[in-house]
Amino acid sequence: MNKKNLFHSPGEKRQRNSTIFSCIGSKYNSATRLLSFGQDRRWKKFFVDSLPDIAPKVVLDIASGSGDILTLLRKKYPAAQVLGSDLTFAMVDVPENRENTCTLQDMQNLALPDASVDILTGGYALRNAPDLSAVMDEIFRVLRPGGVAAFLDFSTPKNHLHAKINRALLYIWGYLWSLILHGRGDIYTYIPESLKTYPTARDLRKKFYKRGFEKFLHRKFFFGFTEMIIVEKRANETAE
Repeated sequence: MNKKNLFHSPGEKRQRNSTIFSCIGSKYNSATRLLSFGQDRRWKKFFVDSLPDIAPKVVLDIASGSGDILTLLRKKYPAAQVLGSDLTFAMVDVPENRENTCTLQDMQNLALPDASVDILTGGYALRNAPDLSAVMDEIFRVLRPGGVAAFLDFSTPKNHLHAKINRALLYIWGYLWSLILHGRGDIYTYIPESLKTYPTARDLRKKFYKRGFEKFLHRKFFFGFTEMIIVEKRANETAE
């Protein structure tokens, strides 16, 4: 399957994600710092600081990657049960995740009961979802009514020219660091490829609202390359 169609097939995208992140493994931390010009830590701290100051019982981070967000969540909510999950063993096995409670799970099929999570987070998660609709449904299922879901990711600007320019710059930057860190150019170029089918913030809001979420908070970073989204499951909503 060629790259043009790669991210339209959930099965192919899941396999591609597994292959890429298994290859990245222990270099994930270095890669995110370099690709973000050193801003990644600041974004993640702001992201977690933006979560509500409540006393949740269960907090779940999906697509935990390097474990950065998990570590910040444990500091913010020390009394909560903070859980992490990732699709690949290479990510679950990084030192930060070994120190946290991170398990091997597919984010569209979480091993958690209905309405069992108070806060759910995902760093670079939704864009990598093999089936975005299925993942949104699963997020809705595990969140309790009134629960909060928050996401940090690369963004798709609503202006088509802006979106194309961003993807082109990400391709060049990703290709360069793929060569330097892995000796091959196709590792981080998956990011602009995945953005070709990733919804704009406006479309994401529609998808969340359709499922029974509300209070859509959106914040852009770094000239619109990345974004933060926070939504809340309606208090009177339950998974069907």
